[in-house]
Amino acid sequence: MPEYRRAFVPGGTFFFTAVTYGRSPVFAEERAVDLLRDAFREARRVSPFTVDAVVVLPDHVHTLWTLPPGDPDFSSRWRYLKRVFSQSYAKTFSQGAPNERRADGRWTIWQPRFWERLVRDVAEFQALADYIHYNP
Repeated sequence: MPEYRRAFVPGGTFFFTAVTYGRSPVFAEERAVDLLRDAFREARRVSPFTVDAVVVLPDHVHTLWTLPPGDPDFSSRWRYLKRVFSQSYAKTFSQGAPNERRADGRWTIWQPRFWERLVRDVAEFQALADYIHYNP
């Protein structure tokens, strides 16, 4: 398995993309988007961060986050957010869409990883925020 290098910058601002497993259109259901919103709230309650922008598309999510000063840990936040969403989703949608565990125990709702990019300056932040806002 390849090793991924992450840019752990305390208090950094990051652009993320998280994709559903097999690009399944999980977020085509309005209730699933509500569950994702709840998972974001819960993740922010447990480990605060600022959501600067977000777009939810049928099979993936783009978002800009700013972490608190001195805190570089976005991975734990994503892990928690995905787990909270997956558990809620599995309870709510017990039929149909992917909601089973794979052989390795992971839920089939999300791809195992996410993609991140460190935002380096105001111009890049604005370009990524525009990308999010005009994406749909």
